[in-house]
Amino acid sequence: MNLLQSRMFHRLSVLLLSSLIITACGSEKMAALPDPPTSAKQVDAFVKGKNYDVVKVGFYGMLTVNDKSEMEWIDTTVTKDGTTLSVMRELDEFELHLGTDTTATVISKGNSFPATWLIDDKEDSFMNEAKGIRLRVAYTDPDFSFGGNPTKVTFSYVVKGINENEILLELPRDINRRKLVALMKAK
Repeated sequence: MNLLQSRMFHRLSVLLLSSLIITACGSEKMAALPDPPTSAKQVDAFVKGKNYDVVKVGFYGMLTVNDKSEMEWIDTTVTKDGTTLSVMRELDEFELHLGTDTTATVISKGNSFPATWLIDDKEDSFMNEAKGIRLRVAYTDPDFSFGGNPTKVTFSYVVKGINENEILLELPRDINRRKLVALMKAK
């Protein structure tokens, strides 16, 4: 290959890679996501007094552009993994009803639980949390009982995106070591 052919090959490669990135950035996997939050105050203002219902659940994809990660949404008509299907059934019934103060209601597995909520951007060193804005929801969960007594548990959801009608949350759980992310819509 001579020098001219080498330069043309290089330019063609760069052009092809650029077009792939532009196409991927414009894809539904990224375009439909709410923008990353700018502050804890912004998140607090958006979520106060709203009820959220899970719309989609998935995993982070391979591509991240402008702080937006591509999503791989879970399709229950395609996946056959029992663990994934069980988690999807559970999250299908999950709702967060956030009051205008710190009161909330969590609906999980057909049950309603009184809760409290707050937004902060402080990482908990005990839990080895990374920096980020979090929605923390605390309630007595019967799934966490010691000696037959349910225990009050605080769940921390990292806010990955938000707008007036949607919130994208990184859930405090994973499947096969892949972090779960839920897109929730205000009702």
